[in-house]
Amino acid sequence: MPSKWNEFREGLFGVFYKLKEQRSSKKTKSTLDAFRLSILFLIDAGQVMHSLVQDSFGWEYSIIDFIRRIDVLDLLFKMINGGTVPLDTMFYITLSCIGIMFLCVGLIMRIFQRGSSSHTGIILLLRFLNTVMVNTFLVSVLRYLLFPLLCNDDTVSVSIWLRGPGAACRPWATPEVGITAPCLGVFMLFVAYSFAASLLSIEVSPLSRLPADLSCGRVEAGWVLLRLVAALLSQIQDAFSSVGAAGGASVIATSLLAHHLRSLPFHSAPFNILRGSIYACVLWTSLSSVLVSTFSKKADTSYMQWGLVALMPVAFLLGGVATQL
Repeated sequence: MPSKWNEFREGLFGVFYKLKEQRSSKKTKSTLDAFRLSILFLIDAGQVMHSLVQDSFGWEYSIIDFIRRIDVLDLLFKMINGGTVPLDTMFYITLSCIGIMFLCVGLIMRIFQRGSSSHTGIILLLRFLNTVMVNTFLVSVLRYLLFPLLCNDDTVSVSIWLRGPGAACRPWATPEVGITAPCLGVFMLFVAYSFAASLLSIEVSPLSRLPADLSCGRVEAGWVLLRLVAALLSQIQDAFSSVGAAGGASVIATSLLAHHLRSLPFHSAPFNILRGSIYACVLWTSLSSVLVSTFSKKADTSYMQWGLVALMPVAFLLGGVATQL
């Protein structure tokens, strides 16, 4: 009899097989599909850049306010809620969506193990949630999941939920730990799923016949790692040295861009160029944060900061050019 572990592996394989099956059967993408994917790529990159331009690195507020306009969710909240993000509400929504996502994963695992090809609605729902939660808004999702573990907002926290208004934020005290510990578990589980969705959905699929598929999965996993670091830096700023944190993000971005240029993993030249441009722009943003962190405490760096921001479009263009060479 197959072991439980083998059954789990087969079921997990089935999830990513089903997610890739319909898309892999399409040989070409329409212009509308290409435009939609390009917009999603740019929305995703905007959140990463916003996370790398923080006051903890020494950036001026005027520049932070300027950069946050490329973060779609942040811009949306600024338009409808005066710039205030309802962290508790977004936490509930995010947790509910992740719960539905994991429920879909479990159902598809059972469907695959039983050899059934029906229930396409569940597969389409998981594909939609995967696109929104992992491929497009991963940085924001991770920020919201970290909310109960942190004390970045004096007006709402897990301690205020349990003890009432004015309570000091103590996420690891009793009884708060009864909420924060499971939330940390959900965070880690979702991060693991995000890596699997980016890597295994390509590498384990028998539908991946093209030579660059393995490289594509590894580049995508590297992008997930960079987005995870960006989300952590935006929420746990005081836990790291500003120069060291920005430097670590720069190392990951450099490795990601180098791997991308070496393998050109995507099976579409425009997508390779766009991703190369995005990676180069994010790399320049992280290097700029290193420079700002280094010199902001020693002198007035206002002109330098605006100069670094002005060069971001240049980095974007150079990344595209380098990809074509």
